[in-house]
Amino acid sequence: MSLKRKIAINTLAQFIGRGLNIVLAAVTISFVTRILQPEKYGFYTIALTILSLVALFADFGAYGNLVRDLSQTNDEKKFKQLYGSVFSFRLVWALLIYSISGIVIFFLNVDPIVKAAFAILSISSFFSSLNSLLIVILQVRYRMTWAVVGDVLNRLCMFGLLIWILFAKLDFYFVFWAGSAASIINFLFVFFFVRKSFAFTFKWPKSLIIEFAKNSVLLGLASLLGVVHFRIDTIILSIGHSAKDVGIYGVAYKIFETGIFLPAVFVGMMMPSFSQSCGAADQTRFQALLQKTFDCLALMVFPIATVLFWSASWIIQVMGGKEYMNAALPLYILAFALIPNFLCSIFSIAFVSAKKLKSLILAVLIYLLIDAPVVFLLVWQWSYIGAAISTVFSEVITIVIMLIFSKKILNFIPKFAIVFRLLPVAIFSNIIAFLFCFSVKDFTLNIQNSLISVTLLLVLVVGAYSIWLIKSRLVSFNKLRPRFNF
Repeated sequence: MSLKRKIAINTLAQFIGRGLNIVLAAVTISFVTRILQPEKYGFYTIALTILSLVALFADFGAYGNLVRDLSQTNDEKKFKQLYGSVFSFRLVWALLIYSISGIVIFFLNVDPIVKAAFAILSISSFFSSLNSLLIVILQVRYRMTWAVVGDVLNRLCMFGLLIWILFAKLDFYFVFWAGSAASIINFLFVFFFVRKSFAFTFKWPKSLIIEFAKNSVLLGLASLLGVVHFRIDTIILSIGHSAKDVGIYGVAYKIFETGIFLPAVFVGMMMPSFSQSCGAADQTRFQALLQKTFDCLALMVFPIATVLFWSASWIIQVMGGKEYMNAALPLYILAFALIPNFLCSIFSIAFVSAKKLKSLILAVLIYLLIDAPVVFLLVWQWSYIGAAISTVFSEVITIVIMLIFSKKILNFIPKFAIVFRLLPVAIFSNIIAFLFCFSVKDFTLNIQNSLISVTLLLVLVVGAYSIWLIKSRLVSFNKLRPRFNF
């Protein structure tokens, strides 16, 4: 099968699977928020925030470095040896990191619910971290369909367990156990499939592991700084405000994360192609791939941001209920952060693929130093509203600095022509959304009406967006394939 056909099949599988995952994720979040209520959901969010940092220490660049190195390896024997060595080392290293972090959390002065959530969810995070290494094989071999099936299975298991918890009226701690059980099932499914199609062995060649670890340190540091950049608002919020405030913001940010997951997956799917271009020193193809990926991200973001902005209160009603309605305003604000986040997604992967990790770390440090004081002041003063505003500020600062570094280090600046050509359709879609929202403003705000309103708005915006694109010939069926053929 040709590379273009493999990418096309993987892209289709990813979009179908991720679309289904978003629906299932929305359902599971709505169950979790209602079971835990705002304060306990705040403790849950704090535990997840700490775990995201621990997970970075457990990985410390192994995932991205492995994707890059395997994409540039044509020798099958070396391919298997490298993968088996990294997986073996990462297994032991992750066990060590999660064990140490669990002991540290136990002695910290945090709420007992946070300690319990962290301990139980560490199981989920551990197996998810191993699963990410398994997915590297599927990603490099362009067989991501099975990874998507595993994700869907994970969501379905979580959904089924949450229904059981609700009907059996079990203690809220079972929500944490449900997440861990679903992650284990997902890991086992992907593990057996990968082992069946790709027989790797658990080996410990010292020289290979040391070399790989040295190459991963810089990427791990860049990833760690990136996570701190993304989580600093929640960290400050948890220190200076109540767990209930963290829970309110946690729901809004969880919905925002669901939106930004799409560009992360799409760009991650393209990383093998980026790495192959860099490995072959084909700068022309590398820049062409970056530009086409940027164009695709621009096409995606405007309708998503439009729907998220105009339906924020409806989404919160569906996802959390009346106890979380204060999260609607932060979600309105976070919708503006989607656009710079989507468009900035290509740069980190580009720097990793080009092995310009020191430049990436410097860029992250600069926007973190600019960002941190502003985030602190906004969050400390205005709680979760300030946190949402700080996220918009952070995303704008990030894309500006990344553009400067990309121009200087990679000699690449994406052409924004497609963004300017999309502005009329974005305005048109927002007018349609405004008229729709005005026409249903007297609807009773309940789950059923909110769900219907979100669905209708999504259909209207995507429909209007698609018709405008085709009528304006910005996208045509005849030109679509060659324009975005990777």
